This record gives sequence, structure tokens and C-alpha cells, in this order.
Amino acid sequence: MHRILIVGAVGLFFVGAGVTRVVDLERKLDRFDDLRAQEPRNRQALERDLEQLRLEMATITALIDEIERNGSTEVAGLKEHLSNMEGALQATAHALEESVAETRALASNDTDAEEIERRLETVESEVRGVRGLSDAVNATASLAAEAQTKVERLDRERREREDHVVRWRSIVAPTVQLAGETTVGSGVLLRSSIATRGEGYETFLITAWHVVRDIRADSSLQDPPIPVAIYQEDDTIRNEVATLLHFDIQIDVALLSMQTEDALEFGATIPSREDVESIRIFHPIYAVGCPLGNDPIPTAGEVSDLTHSVDGGEYWMISAPTYIGNSGGGIYDADTHELLGIFSKIYTHGHMRPTVVPHMGLATSVDRIYDWLEREGYARVVPAEGGAGMDFALAMAKEAGMDAEEVPEDATNR
Repeated sequence: MHRILIVGAVGLFFVGAGVTRVVDLERKLDRFDDLRAQEPRNRQALERDLEQLRLEMATITALIDEIERNGSTEVAGLKEHLSNMEGALQATAHALEESVAETRALASNDTDAEEIERRLETVESEVRGVRGLSDAVNATASLAAEAQTKVERLDRERREREDHVVRWRSIVAPTVQLAGETTVGSGVLLRSSIATRGEGYETFLITAWHVVRDIRADSSLQDPPIPVAIYQEDDTIRNEVATLLHFDIQIDVALLSMQTEDALEFGATIPSREDVESIRIFHPIYAVGCPLGNDPIPTAGEVSDLTHSVDGGEYWMISAPTYIGNSGGGIYDADTHELLGIFSKIYTHGHMRPTVVPHMGLATSVDRIYDWLEREGYARVVPAEGGAGMDFALAMAKEAGMDAEEVPEDATNR
């Protein structure tokens, strides 16, 4: 009887110990399930993954530093690195999930509880490192977003600066001032080309005829040179003189020429006829001239009327503010910066003390100037139909070999 009791007691002891061991194993396995990240198959593989992620972090940090230093557009590369890091973290999590299954197998094979405990401690330690790295990745992503915002702002400012330079060079730099003793007006330079006669370069200049007429009237000379002030990018003024080639009273336009040793840096580009004919009212434009003898001033507006008749002439009306002295200056396409016309007149109100109406300016459109230049033998200034209106059209050369003094006065005074 006692033997039976002893055997039973021993049996209960082993059963109780077995139950306790099973419960302990289950508790440890529950701790596995609570972990957000898991152990890879072995510690060495995890360490390699973590080291790779740390290197990626260093690369991203360096990229952010570069962005902050010079505003370089490396955001796309930074995002790619972040994406790669996320992928590496997912791969690590997958490997750790496999490790859980492996540890479960150890438990089911009655592996020693102390071995499982050691594995749990290892997993917990490494998972804390992965979690810390994951937090760092999230923090880096926030920094990347801030850096991207900064880069976009810097890029926008850079584009604005570049646009300012482009607009100055394309619509302000070609604008010159023509001045006499009591008269001041404006003119527009075209691109310089190698002189067809003599040495150096020839640059053609288009302006309003009445500006040249008034400057000539100030002089006692029969055919005086026309003073030209050219505004340069370094804020200096280059003074040259131009000679009159042709003019047309009806459309109030004159063509002048300058001979220089070097090519002038800037000149207006001109559009094709098709582009000019496509202009409609509300088309955005810039008017650039030297009102009241000032340096060239650009003002923005729109084409208000395409067929405005005054004193037998037909003009475009523009809403860009203009004033006395804008005459002869350019009207430019706000988008392409091509020369669309030459400013001619401005409306005034009242008789005894007339008031200038600055938003009702009149300009001769460039297609009418093309017609006139073709009649005068300067057909090469006019772009071919369907052409882009680019540099080829700016190499003006007189087809008929006449000099200006050989042209009868009544041929131009009409």
C-alpha cells in the first residue's frame, strides 16, 4: 500500500512538473507573439541587416545635409533610399517570423526551457534595436519631407531669379533710348550680324518714325546721326550712333542701322507671321520703353484691340501702362518674349490741358512692319511662313543693293 502511495506520489510529482514546464513554455511562446518585430534565423544575419540599414541612414543624412547646404534637387534619391530602408525592415520582420516558427519547433521538441529563455532575451534585445532603427527611419522621413519643402522653395526662388534674368535679357536689354536736344524716345535692337559691307557687325534698330523725325529736327545737320543709349547687364550704358535707313509715316515706323566692331550682346527675337496672326484680344504682353527719359521700364498688360483706327492708320491698342517716351519701344509677348509690335501713340483726354490715358496705348503690329520691310527690300527680316521666328530671321540684309541715300524720299515718305 505504501509502495503504491509512493509510486503515485512520484507520478504526481512528474505530472505536476510536466504541467508546470508546459505552462512555462506556453508563457514564453506568448511573449514571442507579443513582439512587433521578430528574430532572423541567426544573430549574424540580423547584425548584417542592421548594419546595412545604419549605412543607409548615414547616406540619407548626408543627402539631407547636401540639400540644406546648396538646395540641390536630390529629393528623388532620398525617397528611394527611404523606400529601400522600409524594404529592408520588412525583410527583417519576415526573417524574425521564420525564427518564431523555429522556436516553436524547439518548444514542441521539448527543448530545455533555459535555451528558450536565452533565445527570448536575444530576440528582445535585437528587436529593441530594430524598433529604434525603425523610429530613426520615421524621423528621417520627416526630415526628408521638410527638406523637400525647403528644396521646392529654393527651386522656386531659383526659377524666379532665372526668369527675371531671361525676361531682362529678352525684353529689357534690347530696348534703347534715343534722345535729341529736346526729344526722348525709345527703340528696339535686333540681333547683330556680320556686316555685309566693311568690317565688324551691323545691328538693325526699329523705332517710331516720329521719334527720329523730332530728333532730326533738333539738329542743324541735314542728316544727323541718331544717339543710341544701350543699357547693359552690369548697369552701365553704352553710347552708339545709328543712321536712318528707311521710314514710313503711315505706320509710324523707322529702320536704323548701327556699325560696331563687336556684336551687341542682346537683341529682340521676332515671331513668324502665323504666330502674329494668332494673337487675339486679352493676349498678355509687356510694353518696354523709356518714359520721360528713364531707363527701360517694363509694364504688363493685354492686347485690348487688334484693329484700332486713328488718323487713317491701324494699330493695336494695349492696356499696359505707357507714357510719353515709350514711343518706339517694344511690345512683347509675355510668354515667348518675342517682339509683337512697336509703340506709336498714346491717348490723351481734354483740349486745354490734355491728360495722358496710360492704359490706352497704340502700337504698330510687327506683321505690318514685315510688309513694309519686304517692300523696302529687307525680306530676310521676315520669318518664313510656319517658321519658328528664331535667329535666322534676324540676319537682316538688304536684297536690292541700294544705300539709304539712293532711295528717293517719296519712296519712304508715304
